[in-house]
Amino acid sequence: MAYMHIASRQQSKISSLIIHAIMASLLLGFIGAIIAYTVLTMNDFNRSLGCIFCKWTVFALPFALLSSFLGGIYLGLGKIWVYNVINLSRPTILLMSLIILFLYQQLSTDTIVLAFVASLVLPSIFALTAIQLVFPKDKAKNDFAITRDCVSFGSRVYVANIISYAYQRFDTFLVGYFIGASGVGWYSIAVNFTDLLSYIPTALGTVILPKVALLPEDDKIRLTESVCRMVFWLAALGGACLSVLAPFIIPIFFGDHFAPSISALWFLIPGAIMLSLSKIISFILLGLGKPGYASYNSIFTMIVITGLDIVMIPKYGINGAAMASSLAYTFSAIFLIACISKETSITWFRLFLLLPVRFQIQKPRP
Repeated sequence: MAYMHIASRQQSKISSLIIHAIMASLLLGFIGAIIAYTVLTMNDFNRSLGCIFCKWTVFALPFALLSSFLGGIYLGLGKIWVYNVINLSRPTILLMSLIILFLYQQLSTDTIVLAFVASLVLPSIFALTAIQLVFPKDKAKNDFAITRDCVSFGSRVYVANIISYAYQRFDTFLVGYFIGASGVGWYSIAVNFTDLLSYIPTALGTVILPKVALLPEDDKIRLTESVCRMVFWLAALGGACLSVLAPFIIPIFFGDHFAPSISALWFLIPGAIMLSLSKIISFILLGLGKPGYASYNSIFTMIVITGLDIVMIPKYGINGAAMASSLAYTFSAIFLIACISKETSITWFRLFLLLPVRFQIQKPRP
C-alpha cells in the first residue's frame, strides 16, 4: 500500500522508489527468514518437519516481498497488466508445477515445497525484468524522504490490516470458547459464504486507490459517490442472492447437520454489505493519504465487536455472533462515512441513492 500510494503521488522519483523497494525487500526478507529459520530449527519443530527443504522455504520470503513491493509500484503507475501478471503468476506456477509433478508421479512433500518456492521466486524475477518496460529513466538516488513516507504510511496501514483481520476472525474464536467445535464449524460456513461479498470492494479499491488523490476535487467527489453506490448496491444484490440460495446450497454441499449455518448467514448478510462499503471507503481514504482513519476504525470496530460478542454469543449462540458482527460493521461504516464526508464534502445520502453518473473524469495530473 505504501509503495502504491507514493508511486502514484511522486512519479518523478520512481527510480529511487524501485531501488528502495528492492533494498527493503532484501533487508526485511532476510531478517524475517533468519528469525523463521531459527524457530524452525529448534528441536520441537525440527523433529516434526518431515521433509528436507521445509525449513529452507523461509529464504523465499525476500522474493515474496519483492514481488509485492514492486507490484504496488506498478499499480501506482497505472500498469495494471504488470500487477495482474505478478499476482496471477504465483498460483498459476504452483498449479502447473503440481500438475506436472502429478503426471510424472513425482509428488512428495519435498517436490511440493520446491514448487511453492518457485511460485514465489519466478514472479519476483518477472517483476524485476519488467522494470525496463514501465518506469521512467530518471536518476536514482538514496532519498530518506521515501523511507520516512513508507514507514509512516505503511505502519498505519499495517496496524489497520492486522486489527481488521483480527476482528473479522476473533468472533470465531469466541464461538469456539462459548459453544465448542460444532459451533465453529457452523459459523465458519456462514462467514466464508458472506466473505464472497468482500471481493467486490477489494477488486475496485485496488484499481481506484492510486488514482483518487490525483483527480481534481470535483471528479474526486463524483468518483467516490459513484463507486460507493456501486459497491453498496452490488453487495446488497449479492447478499439477497445468498439469502435465497443458502437454504439450498448449504444442505447440498455440507449436509443437513450444517443447517444452523443458514440462520447465521442471514444475520451476517447485513453486516457483510456494510463491511463492503467500509472497505471501499477505506481504500479511497488511503488514496487521499489518510491511513489514520483506517487504523482508528479498526481499533473502534475491534472493541465494539468484542464487547457485543461477549454479551450476545452466550445468549444467542452463533446467531448472536452474527448479529454482533452486523452491528459492529454497521457502526464501522457509519464512522467511515463520516470520515469521507469530512475529507471530500460528500453528503451521506448520495453514497446510497441510485443516481445517474453524468461526468467525465479528467486525466490525472502528472
